[in-house]
Amino acid sequence: MIEKGIARTIAFTMRDSTTGAPKTTLIAGDVTVKISKDGGAFAAATNAPVAIQDTAVNTGEFSLVLTATEMTADVIVIKATAAACIEVRQKIATEANYTATKAGYITGTVALDSTVAKEATLSSQSAKVAFIEKWINNKLIESPVGTWKLYDDDGTTVLKTWTWNTETLTRSAAV
Repeated sequence: MIEKGIARTIAFTMRDSTTGAPKTTLIAGDVTVKISKDGGAFAAATNAPVAIQDTAVNTGEFSLVLTATEMTADVIVIKATAAACIEVRQKIATEANYTATKAGYITGTVALDSTVAKEATLSSQSAKVAFIEKWINNKLIESPVGTWKLYDDDGTTVLKTWTWNTETLTRSAAV
């Protein structure tokens, strides 16, 4: 989850509507970005997208800074359009009081009953703490859009996967 009401930078790729390849001829002014909050009508984004370049060459990739106001919704949908490009849509689910929620998860997970703590329990708790540390260290990546994966420290081993359900606007249980 992403904290509600906190500014955030997102990235997206504009693709050619014929070939599907990144549209490298675009400049930031060619791309229109609109935002919908909690299913409301789309409105222009506060900030303009910025072209991401690789050695002064356009990549078809853009970044966009979403303001704290734009992030004050449970579900934010970003729509980016440009001539001769495939429309890009990204969904962001937010959570109020995210930091306190994470702290609550850690407290609940790590809490041990000292009178019955055994080596096996400590080992289990250590594994849970390690999992939470990975979560906190931002190893959570959305790829493809709507599917979130939590990766191990090696960056390749998937520990958990969640899929976004567009009909119910909820995430599946981790698998």
